[in-house]
Amino acid sequence: MTGFGAARGIQPVLALLALLGTIKGDAAPTDYAAAAVQYTDQSSVRNSATDNLQINWNNFASLAANAKAEGAQIIVFPEAVLWSIAFKSVNPRDTIRNYGETLPSNSQIIEDNLKMVPCENKGGLFEASPSVRNASCIARAHNIAVVYNTVDVQSCNPKNDPDCPKDGRYQFNTDVALDTDGALLAVYHKVHIFGTSPALNEPRQPDVVSFETSFGVIFGLFICFDIEFMSPSMQLIARGIRDFAYSTSWVNQPPILTAQMVQQAWSRKYSSNLIAANNGVSFVKSGGGIYSSGEVLAEFFNSTGTNVTSKSGLHCSLDARVSRADSLFVLGALVTTGHFPGTPDPLAYELCSVF
Repeated sequence: MTGFGAARGIQPVLALLALLGTIKGDAAPTDYAAAAVQYTDQSSVRNSATDNLQINWNNFASLAANAKAEGAQIIVFPEAVLWSIAFKSVNPRDTIRNYGETLPSNSQIIEDNLKMVPCENKGGLFEASPSVRNASCIARAHNIAVVYNTVDVQSCNPKNDPDCPKDGRYQFNTDVALDTDGALLAVYHKVHIFGTSPALNEPRQPDVVSFETSFGVIFGLFICFDIEFMSPSMQLIARGIRDFAYSTSWVNQPPILTAQMVQQAWSRKYSSNLIAANNGVSFVKSGGGIYSSGEVLAEFFNSTGTNVTSKSGLHCSLDARVSRADSLFVLGALVTTGHFPGTPDPLAYELCSVF
């Protein structure tokens, strides 16, 4: 884990852990502890892309270590926090490429049954993909599954691909999943982009992506605006998947389209576990949590960037004041379910702590 250090200038990290339960076929429910992260991008326009990425990855490493110390088996990071700074540049499409990476296709990972551990691949396939290497090393160092959001940059040729952008590359809003040993599990391209075109592209065919972790849970992937569409979530539901890792940078539109309202409603409608990680920029972009069949196991909302209240079904509340630059949180909840459809079982575990 060379290059990862303690996050600097970060004040309280608030943590609640959640133990969720899932059903796999006719087998008994499998319990697992999950953590969702609310995070405000620490990038600066004065820094290079390399420096900005390292700052955020140092913080991610600290968050993962804290989450693991509290028992989490999977940690989900928000959408866009590694690359949104590019939209402050004159040419976001060109700038965002510097924050992106080139990843294997999901078919290469799944269909070819490749066992790739990017952390071990320095100088090889992932030499130009620092984010996936960092995520892999974090996952392996802390024995925790990691889901993070990046930009997958794929070359194309406009001469033989009518959909290829003129600059000869696709740039996809992408979630990447890695197992507890750092192995690359899945790459998902966001199907329904929102407000980021032409800097980012939509895939020609909708991705329907899931992955199975070492602790025996199968998760589906979709990102932010995807939650309002049938694809890919309904294909995943049809496959019997009821556990979802969801990165988002949601734009709240009260009174009926706030992040937490949509997340909770979706979890209830589809009797699913939803681990929703949102950023914490302001009241406009904030609000996430962990939900089981609509039951709020834990949630957070950063309304101003300075005052933060963490609420949860664990019957505990943590309130802290941090500067806007330090609005960095881990959220989790611990509960036992395994009844789909239906009401979750009573809470089996309760924990409130401040790191």
